[in-house]
Amino acid sequence: MELGDGNYSGCLFGWGDVPPFEPPCDCPTCNGSGIEGSVIGTAIPHAGFGDPESCGCLNGIIFSADRADITCNECNAVVRSVRLEDLQRTLAEMEFALDVCTEM
Repeated sequence: MELGDGNYSGCLFGWGDVPPFEPPCDCPTCNGSGIEGSVIGTAIPHAGFGDPESCGCLNGIIFSADRADITCNECNAVVRSVRLEDLQRTLAEMEFALDVCTEM
């Protein structure tokens, strides 16, 4: 959260009181995801990939210049680890494998 002098302490989204993707996503640490690192948010349900009881969605979390994990935004389970250059393709393949539309 902004301290008023240009410095920040903690992360408003990281406390869990503000849902991810709710504007403004202006935290310089997590860009609104609550996770430190680059995040590619999706509406791909975790229930379709390993946990039928989960109500979370899968996100691509970029940890380094060559590695990313696909994790659940609710339970933080890592569903897949992929090379960074394969992340977008893997997320697209996962979305295409669903029986539902995730974006219109």
